[in-house]
Amino acid sequence: MHSRVFVLATKEEILSGDYQIPDSEDVLSAIRYADYVGDISTGEKIKEDIDWFKVIYGQKTINGKVVFTPGGGDRVVGYKINVEAFKKALEKIFDEVLEKVREDLEKSKNASGLDKSLIIDSIHYTTECGGFYFFTSDNSIINETFLYYILERDWKDKDVYIIATIDYHM
Repeated sequence: MHSRVFVLATKEEILSGDYQIPDSEDVLSAIRYADYVGDISTGEKIKEDIDWFKVIYGQKTINGKVVFTPGGGDRVVGYKINVEAFKKALEKIFDEVLEKVREDLEKSKNASGLDKSLIIDSIHYTTECGGFYFFTSDNSIINETFLYYILERDWKDKDVYIIATIDYHM
């Protein structure tokens, strides 16, 4: 399965040049079962991945493209995330995941040892939500659940942009 790491940065980080883009080793070491890292895309090349992001999370989660020229240096193209719409989309995904886990736990009540192991495997697969990961300014590749925490706690009143994408395979 091919999927993506979305590289995120706040407006302040972009303007100050205080952002990073991970390399393939970062991706391989952070994502369980990742066995291949493809292209790292920036600028106009990420438009197709932004469209994919909007299919998964909703059209209203991206508020358009902004081109930055921090300190007169290289151009940085960022796609602004509508944080509130994105958080709502994540909450809907979390509800669906929790419902599936509830169903699996209900099935486990009278299950045999083998069936319990299969149920646990199902829960593990279910809670690995999607295949999208996110790279943040603290140099971490994180999943949707931890990203929600950062959006709520650290980036509550910040403008957040997708500035690059990384193709990977599991």
